[in-house]
Amino acid sequence: GMQTNKELIYVDDCCKAIDSIIKKGKDGFIYNINTKDNLSNIDIVKTILDILHKPYSLIEHVSDRLGHDRRYLMDSSKIEKELGFIPAVSFDEGIKETAESQEALANYKKRPPKTTKKISSFMNAS
Repeated sequence: GMQTNKELIYVDDCCKAIDSIIKKGKDGFIYNINTKDNLSNIDIVKTILDILHKPYSLIEHVSDRLGHDRRYLMDSSKIEKELGFIPAVSFDEGIKETAESQEALANYKKRPPKTTKKISSFMNAS
């Protein structure tokens, strides 16, 4: 399909932005939260595969869905000017942390269950 560009924001930055809006934002105003990183889907996927040391051959190209948007980009100048919010975590830092956390979680779920001795066998051992 056609290439889609988007911005991804690290969850901690998103939470900080929301907190800033709640504490300092004006009622009824809309504040866009973004990073100004214009990233293509393929670049995001390749970055994740690089972090996980996986081959690009895992990429499966699919057709675009009907009505597919080509860009998901917003203007965040209002939140920067009015509330002083600027994301602290770069895409590279955030995606690395996210990918490594997800990989660790997947590995944790795959581990064999711990074995436990029955109390009776423990009691008989003495």
